[in-house]
Amino acid sequence: PLQQVAIAHEDLVPSTIAKYFVNLSEVPWEENKSGHHFMRSRNPLSITGSPNLHGGDAIRYSIQQYQYGGYSDIVAHDVGWHIIKVNKGHGIFLLEGIDARKVGPGDMILIPPGVRHGWTSIYDKEGLECDYTAFK
Repeated sequence: PLQQVAIAHEDLVPSTIAKYFVNLSEVPWEENKSGHHFMRSRNPLSITGSPNLHGGDAIRYSIQQYQYGGYSDIVAHDVGWHIIKVNKGHGIFLLEGIDARKVGPGDMILIPPGVRHGWTSIYDKEGLECDYTAFK
């Protein structure tokens, strides 16, 4: 694995590089964050630098899971773009003023700064799982 390569060649890379290699099985699930109903997420990677993107993150990646019937509030982020990739399940995704559609595995959504958006998991009993990336 890449992490072992970095450790084996420690003299060739900065010692801080290990924090950029994450094994998802070591990242705990966080339950039901504010504004996200029937949801849990893993937040393995963030790089600080922006005061206005998710509490100071310049880049943030997480995995979000919504139970059947779960949804997010309709929100907008003034700073930063968001990319969402659906891994499992189906739901409805809304980009206000742009589109609302059924999404499923393999679908990707690009969210520009300031565009209100939200989603719901109403089709599959196993729920909806998405990769979520935010960056400035």
